[in-house]
Amino acid sequence: MSGNPRGPLLMLASACLLPPLLLLFLISCQSRQDSGNRSEGGPPSNDPAAEDSGPDGTSVWEHAKLSGVDFRGTGNEPGWFIEIRSDLEAREGKRIRFVSDYGQREAILHAPDPELEPRLRRAVYRGENGDLHIVVEIEGNACRDSMSGEEFESTVTVEFLGRTYSGCGRALH
Repeated sequence: MSGNPRGPLLMLASACLLPPLLLLFLISCQSRQDSGNRSEGGPPSNDPAAEDSGPDGTSVWEHAKLSGVDFRGTGNEPGWFIEIRSDLEAREGKRIRFVSDYGQREAILHAPDPELEPRLRRAVYRGENGDLHIVVEIEGNACRDSMSGEEFESTVTVEFLGRTYSGCGRALH
């Protein structure tokens, strides 16, 4: 046989090196995946306010839009978000979902259509569910997230359970 004498040597080297390299690759992928589920110094990965992606792998914003959310706002310290959509159960008004304290508290409230102040570019929702009351004020002023630096089209102020939450948001439809 006049074959290449290095052929068997290359096959042996490949057989010996391939399994360790594959193992290193898999470990590297797992480490990146684990670190992607937790924000630097932030809340645990099961915190809805801190998630970067929805359950289907889309961004949280895109997932909310595809789920029928009309407006989404978010803020920091403590992490919170609010989603406003048409209330299909009541057939009128809006359904407000407010998640606060890094995902530890969640309230779903019904609100009539907002009080609009076009001259001030402001909409105010006043929602309730039994003894729970919420006031959500959305103003059409540019806003920058205090942690990520992301720019938004609106400022959002939420009053709930005696606390005031400030943040940013955008219309999704």
